Order: sequence, then structure tokens, then C-alpha cells
Amino acid sequence: MDNLDLSVFFHTKAQSNDFLVRLSNLSEEIYKTGFNLEQALSKNFGMSQKDKFMVILRDNNVNTASPNDIKSFLEKLQEKITNLPTLSLTLAFEPNEETLNLLNEWFMLNIKRQFIFDISVNPNLIAGVSINFNGKYMDFSVRERFMKILKESLASNEAKSQTENKKTAQTAEQ
Repeated sequence: MDNLDLSVFFHTKAQSNDFLVRLSNLSEEIYKTGFNLEQALSKNFGMSQKDKFMVILRDNNVNTASPNDIKSFLEKLQEKITNLPTLSLTLAFEPNEETLNLLNEWFMLNIKRQFIFDISVNPNLIAGVSINFNGKYMDFSVRERFMKILKESLASNEAKSQTENKKTAQTAEQ
């Protein structure tokens, strides 16, 4: 279960919280008379996620006929989700699901770990991302470089303008 990738179910903090609520709902239904796991999964997660969830149950050798085994697995899953590290990302735009998938793939490939993204949007970044994790802040946005180029450009234009004004004034004096 340590290497279990749950990114097929959620990427963001809000999505993981929603997933935890759905797991809790499922957990409450397990011991009810006439409980049917596949129906309960469909009701709580929808058809496509039900199938993915069933694969995870099979991959983890959970006896789906045993309410106790299912309950135990759900508790371990809830604990795993609760302990996933949260990575605060500030982007210049609202990410779509494809962007979140790409971010998750990058972290899984390079960091070898799943994160829950706490996303905020700040258009002032222009492009790129700023990351806050465990009290460390890293800014990979374009804003600072853009502001430097803008200042240099404005300073250059100001210098040219002053030179032209001096030439014009000297010409006028003659």
C-alpha cells in the first residue's frame, strides 16, 4: 500500500477531502444488510472510478466478500490519504485536470512521491509557479525576470529620450 498511487482519484486538497468523505460514506454502508460493494462504489464514486477502485482492491489482495477486510482496507486508505504531504502551488492560471495530471506525473517521476496540491491563483506571476513546502518557498515564476527586463527597457528608453531632448535643445539654441 506504500506505493499506492491515488492520483486517478484526486490531485488537490479539495478533491482529496471529497474523496475522504466518500470513503467514509462507503465505510458506513459496509455492515448494512444487503450491502453490495460494486453498487456502493458506483453510488459514491461513479462507474469509471468504481472500476479503478476495484482494481486497487484486487491489487492489494482485499477479500471483497469480507466486510471486515474492506473496512480495514478503507481505514488504511484514509490514513494514507491523511498523511500525504500537501504542496502549496501558486499558478498564474486556474489549472485544468490535464495540467494537474501533468504536475502529478512530474512529481511522481522526479520526486517519486504523490502530493496533494493546495492550488492558489495569482495572475501577477505572469507564468510559472511558486512552491511552498515545509516552510520553504521557491519562486519559478516569470514575474521577476519580466520586471527586470521591463525596468531595463524603461531605463533605456528614458536615457534615449533624455539624449534626444538634449539634442533638440542644442539644435534650438543654435
